[in-house]
Amino acid sequence: MFMNVKKLLAGTKREAGFTLVELLIVILIVGILSAVALPLYLGYTKDARLAEGKALGGSASDSPVGMRAGQGFGQQLRAERDPEPRRPGRHGQHV
Repeated sequence: MFMNVKKLLAGTKREAGFTLVELLIVILIVGILSAVALPLYLGYTKDARLAEGKALGGSASDSPVGMRAGQGFGQQLRAERDPEPRRPGRHGQHV
């Protein structure tokens, strides 16, 4: 009994392998899938590159503002408002 089941599952020597029609069908399916998937993939990568560029561009434009605030932007505004710096002891006033 086990010999018959083995013969049914494995087939005979003559039936081993794939036919040309089966291989052509597989190649056709792979070709159709790649024809659909490749343009979609390229579109996704283009969108991802644009988004990354926008993100890097936004952070690059924000960084001088942060740097300026870290270097004492308020002191610069004060200097523009009062061009002459106040020194301790000037006219008897301490600031």
